Amino acid sequence: MNSNLVSALVLSALLAGSVPVKGADQPCTPESVRSVRGSWSRTADVIVGPVISAYEVQALLGSLQAYHDLLQKALPSPEGFNVVSYSSVRGDPLVQNGPQAFEATAGMYRLVCTNGTVGMATEYAGQMAIMANDVWHMSGIGRFDIGGKKALALGSPIGSIRGYPAFEPEFSSPLSGTINVYEWVVLVARPGQSPFRYVTRKEMLDHMRAVCEKDRVQALAIADEANPIRPQAVQDAAKAKGLQEWVASAKDEQQRQRWTERYLSDYRTDEQKRAAARAKTNAGFDAFLARLKTIESRYGAAQLQEPALLNDPTATLHARPNFDFAPPKGDRHTCTISCGGPHGKPLVVADERYFHGTAARSAPQFFTVSFRWSAPRQDKYRDAKFEQVRDDFFKGFDFSALAGMLAK
Repeated sequence: MNSNLVSALVLSALLAGSVPVKGADQPCTPESVRSVRGSWSRTADVIVGPVISAYEVQALLGSLQAYHDLLQKALPSPEGFNVVSYSSVRGDPLVQNGPQAFEATAGMYRLVCTNGTVGMATEYAGQMAIMANDVWHMSGIGRFDIGGKKALALGSPIGSIRGYPAFEPEFSSPLSGTINVYEWVVLVARPGQSPFRYVTRKEMLDHMRAVCEKDRVQALAIADEANPIRPQAVQDAAKAKGLQEWVASAKDEQQRQRWTERYLSDYRTDEQKRAAARAKTNAGFDAFLARLKTIESRYGAAQLQEPALLNDPTATLHARPNFDFAPPKGDRHTCTISCGGPHGKPLVVADERYFHGTAARSAPQFFTVSFRWSAPRQDKYRDAKFEQVRDDFFKGFDFSALAGMLAK
């Protein structure tokens, strides 16, 4: 989950201000307000760096009402929340000359009690969204070069929701960890197809071998720089001076002889020092290659073609001694990421074959449907009410209708 926006999520219960909610019974209590049914409203659209014309942007914004209708139909009047939605057109295409990304977003604002009156918090605590043509909600940190291809790190696979593949990005902890923010994301694409393909274990192992050799070259250059080779005459003079200083305090000739022997035994030429540094450097990278070979031996040929899952995708950047694949996260019905523990994240490469070149750039070629919620530390980062609203949303969402909007 991208941290630049989730940092705006705060617990509305902590906010002093409120906006009146029409039709709410008064007075209220912190307990009763959680059962008050909220309402929907719209706010201004957001347009940032579109790749289509201004005319196409306006036409696209006009068509997004259908997506807002789907969101509202899934949660027409959620208990304990008001919903404020908006449309956005933004971002670079997922693939070169690909379709425009756009989104219908609905922020969820907790209903609160202020002096016995029902009001709406001034900061949103959760979010529902339908995004077209981008994996922004699914992706984790950064983009990575894997075998010469640009790869994205997705959230952990959590099985399926209503028959569609689901993911959970890494949770964030804004406000100094006073809350955790979670998100579930469902991918809706053309049947039997995907806008991206997974990087396989075999690809990842081959990539890490290439990274190892690249890092080795750089490390050896650093070792050489740290161990310069001086002219022989300079080395001989330094050796003689060092020996003289080493034995200068010897008490007698016998001690002087012993110290001389030890000095000469320990002495290393510049060439020997460099060779030792290079050998140590090479040993570390050879050990990493051996580790990769051990990892590869755990899998059969078919398993090597399965998606590679990593706890930390940045491990692909350098040959770290603890590199390994990670197990997938458990099914969503048994555990969410809030249960703790590391879970694997796949890397994907956009599959340009998926995208119809004849479709308009404003046409939706795949969707993500996401639900984001927050939970406070004082409740051990769980919010049963919000999780129930999340489940109600996915249960009520019309995935078939959304899939029918995909460009044919």
